[in-house]
Amino acid sequence: MAKIILIILLVIVILFTLWLFVLTTGLIRTIKKVDSTLSGIDATLIKYQELLLNLLEFSPYATYEGTFALESMKLRSYMPMAERLKAISEMKQAYQFLTSTKEISPELKSNEDFKLLHIAVIEKEEYLQTSLRLYNTNTDSLNQKITSFPIHLVAARLHIKTRAIIN
Repeated sequence: MAKIILIILLVIVILFTLWLFVLTTGLIRTIKKVDSTLSGIDATLIKYQELLLNLLEFSPYATYEGTFALESMKLRSYMPMAERLKAISEMKQAYQFLTSTKEISPELKSNEDFKLLHIAVIEKEEYLQTSLRLYNTNTDSLNQKITSFPIHLVAARLHIKTRAIIN
């Protein structure tokens, strides 16, 4: 009788350990998805910035201040989310300024390199928006997992916090 109870307890412990392992693995997999999409956003922002710097070379208003403004937006992988959002906003403003010079200067309208850069910037903007939506989807999934029972017990034990959604 004691052997049966011991075997039952051992099976319960093994099943509980497996269940805990599956929960933790699923949570870590979701965190890695969020981190992966965030690194994709970083890569897109860096490329976006490079395109804007190239576009700036065509601008008749390309000044030291304009170049410095874009250079100051350089992204770093350790940049907090608030600073990333600010950099995105500043890049969009710089792009709007640079493309407004196109309508002023007829030479830019006919310049093939400028047209190609302009198209590339538009494509990167669309890709960035897609990356942001994917990040928000993955982050929402992570946040739902963290706040649901019983995963929130595992998340609290591992000090995993919810993440901000990008608006």
